[in-house]
Amino acid sequence: MTDLSVDLAGVRLENPLIIASGILSQHLLRRCIDAGVGAVTTKSITPKPMEGHPPPSIIDVDVGLINAVGLRNPGIEAFEDEMRRLVEYAHGRGVKVIGSVAAPSIDGYVEVAGRMEDYGADIVELNVSCPTIEEVHSMGSSPKTVGRLVGEVDGALCIPLSVKLSPELREFTDIAEEAISSGADILSLVNTISPATSIDIWRGEIRLRCPGGVGGLSGKALKPIALARVLMTYREMEAPIIASGGVSSWEDVVEMIYAGATAVSFLTALLKRGEPTMIGEMLRGLRNFMERLGFGKVEEMRGYALRKRS
Repeated sequence: MTDLSVDLAGVRLENPLIIASGILSQHLLRRCIDAGVGAVTTKSITPKPMEGHPPPSIIDVDVGLINAVGLRNPGIEAFEDEMRRLVEYAHGRGVKVIGSVAAPSIDGYVEVAGRMEDYGADIVELNVSCPTIEEVHSMGSSPKTVGRLVGEVDGALCIPLSVKLSPELREFTDIAEEAISSGADILSLVNTISPATSIDIWRGEIRLRCPGGVGGLSGKALKPIALARVLMTYREMEAPIIASGGVSSWEDVVEMIYAGATAVSFLTALLKRGEPTMIGEMLRGLRNFMERLGFGKVEEMRGYALRKRS
């Protein structure tokens, strides 16, 4: 019988599908849980509330979405009730919860990560790659900074730690290796790519209202880049990887796993569809594909493209 479950750094997921961090409300996250995902990720939460950038902060373009929300969130203290309710709902249905955290300082990351664990998160994800918040983006820009950050946060946690990296880093492999060697259990690859923007030619206006008028691009245009980052990273270190970037079908899920991913996250496709029926479609497609090719477990597919090449 085909087994879709995966082991993500000691955390068992019923299947490899994860809702990526973003802007989904509690209601939509619950609908995704009911639709059968293996895990959901919270919006990125910071030590203090953040208002984010003025609307419009998400622009629909042909190849995806351009996002400049600016980490709008209520802050970790006010997030407690929402997080505890989400964890209770998810765990009652066999779904895991990943708490995404961001901060302008290492101490801030340590504080928020610890609170996420207290609130019931199964995994903490460090967002060090938000392109529209410089203090956060700079945290993931060098091996030294990532090493210090990961070491401090890992020392304060008992649950697995994931680090979400930007796709355009010059020292991408070095930073990924430093994250793992400093205590990270999982790599989340990748966040949006920036800068990206869009202009309304009839009004002659930049469509995003954030300072500078640029944001991060997600969606189909990002997938080949994300896939390459997963492939290259897995080839170097075989670390547990959550792949993300342009995933919108079961075929995309298979590609990411073939490249070396343990689990696969997505959000833009869900936002464009507007409802979570795609989750069932992806699970059915993945299961049928595995049965057709004779894969009994998802792990048997991991890195298959590299093994075929050798």
